Amino acid sequence: MVYEFRGSARHFVVPGILYFALGSSAFAVDCGDTITSPEVLDQDLVCSTEPALTIMGPTGSLDMAEYTLRCDGSAVGIQIDGVAAFLSNGVVTLCDIGISLDGTGAHNIQAIRVDGTDISGIAVNSSFNSVIQSGIFKNSGTGIFIAGDNNNVSSSSILDNLENGIQLEGNNNLIVSNEISRSTLNGILIGKADGNTVAQNTVSMSGIGGANTAGILLELLGQSGNVIVGNTVFSNIDFDLQDNNSSPCLNSWVGNSPDATTSGQCIISN
Repeated sequence: MVYEFRGSARHFVVPGILYFALGSSAFAVDCGDTITSPEVLDQDLVCSTEPALTIMGPTGSLDMAEYTLRCDGSAVGIQIDGVAAFLSNGVVTLCDIGISLDGTGAHNIQAIRVDGTDISGIAVNSSFNSVIQSGIFKNSGTGIFIAGDNNNVSSSSILDNLENGIQLEGNNNLIVSNEISRSTLNGILIGKADGNTVAQNTVSMSGIGGANTAGILLELLGQSGNVIVGNTVFSNIDFDLQDNNSSPCLNSWVGNSPDATTSGQCIISN
């Protein structure tokens, strides 16, 4: 994933997608607004309001048009509420939580960068949401924290986060085709969560030596129905794959890197 900003005309580049935005003199969206219709951001915002912005679905959507929202005292940068709201094409930085997905859910985030947050880049508290083709970088907490069910995180880069890259605490989520690297704790942590599919991700260089961390870690919580399949895992500090549960083995590890370092009797074969 490549992010490019060139002069006064801004370009935000992700694979297969090019956005182009020019400056505008009319400021339609400002700090503290609740967005209930399709809007396009036309300035950088520095906000102390709480939250900085709210997008209310189903009628609210925001194209950030390459601009940046920076929190200055706001705990939450963008709160997405209601059902089926949409956020795309911009940067959220220096908040406690960059984006909070609340309400009924079925929201969509696409081509968003979140960095420099204290708690989590994106907090997924509702269900049936999608985070696609986004970048979650250099957050002091977890990159993406998922408490809801049936969410999708795909084709995103989740790099250099100081806790977990992705933490799963909800059920039946799909985590697929992401690049997750250099998480200080675990690349992907599966907590008290059942029925999740973690597939075809690349997870590398994560963990702290001797601290029970791994590229992909299934905690000792009696989970069931999680499928960890087809992931490329390498160079993680303690183990690439780790399952802290013992027999009966209620989760599946299938087709991951054959030379992965592993821990746990339930990881029989990759």
